[in-house]
Amino acid sequence: MAKQDVLDFSAFPPNTVTPFRRTLCLACVADVFTKLLGIPAKKTVTEMRGYTPALEELTGSELVRPYFLAADAKAHCPYCDSSTRKHSVLTTYCVEGGRATDAARRKLVAGLTSQGEGFAVLEAKSTHDEAFFTWLEKMAKLDSNDERWIRHVTQGFLERKHPRTDWDEVFEGIYMIRRSARLEEGWEVDARRLFLAPELYWETVAVQYIVSRSHHGGGQTFEGRLTLQELVSRLRHSGYLRAVGITMHSPGDVFEALMHHLAGGDGGVKMHYVVDRRDFLEKLKELRIAEPRKKAVAKKKVAAKKAATKKAATKKSDGKKAEVKKVTARKAVGKKKK
Repeated sequence: MAKQDVLDFSAFPPNTVTPFRRTLCLACVADVFTKLLGIPAKKTVTEMRGYTPALEELTGSELVRPYFLAADAKAHCPYCDSSTRKHSVLTTYCVEGGRATDAARRKLVAGLTSQGEGFAVLEAKSTHDEAFFTWLEKMAKLDSNDERWIRHVTQGFLERKHPRTDWDEVFEGIYMIRRSARLEEGWEVDARRLFLAPELYWETVAVQYIVSRSHHGGGQTFEGRLTLQELVSRLRHSGYLRAVGITMHSPGDVFEALMHHLAGGDGGVKMHYVVDRRDFLEKLKELRIAEPRKKAVAKKKVAAKKAATKKAATKKSDGKKAEVKKVTARKAVGKKKK
């Protein structure tokens, strides 16, 4: 199969598109249609072609049959041991809705719909909390052994907070990130140092703490390695908690309210999913499905019975024809004698 073009998401702000990659075993799907649903092999391919998986199957963290993550290009199916000839790759791109992405998304979808069945576009309602957690999972996959991980997390959060700023360009020219004692909001660059307003600075510290909790010996931030109690104490004494309206006293309650605030508060957000089905459709063209053994045996018996019935009918018909010929011949002999 020819190499397929990769979708271009360069027009989207960073960290607004999350890809999900799954390997789908077509042999497992075919077994469901033929063995469980009793659909003939010829019709199964047609049914599979029109099938659209659920979003939970395409983006969920727990994979079940027929989906799996292939360890390498030659990996066999862990469920039925089929070869890669019967595997297809489904890539789903999740685009978080909003003013920053709507224009680019509409333009992308308009171009994809003209390409036929190769792409499917799905939508689902979500909350700011769920969208934020998805982004945190993506950040948690950064290599914690890389000394620059905390810098990458900071840049990712700023890209999410201010999506219209070219943060790649900003971070290329700086070597240090500090809290500003002069700014009341926003950020500025001075002498190759990035200064963040106090509220924005403490939010980046909180995000660093949240992401680093998934690391061995987590809690690493610009303020050093912190426990939850120490983080809450610094946020309270800096005036940040009061500024954002978090009045709880228990560290656990404060942390929960902080997460909700960082996510964007109450309200919903629409998530848009672009499913790349091109490899799936190409592999379907090459798929060869055998009839189930029992069904095949039954078909052979039916065919043998029909053949036997036809043979008996033909034999009976031939016998009648032979009898008619004998009678005709006797009559002819009788007439000659007369």
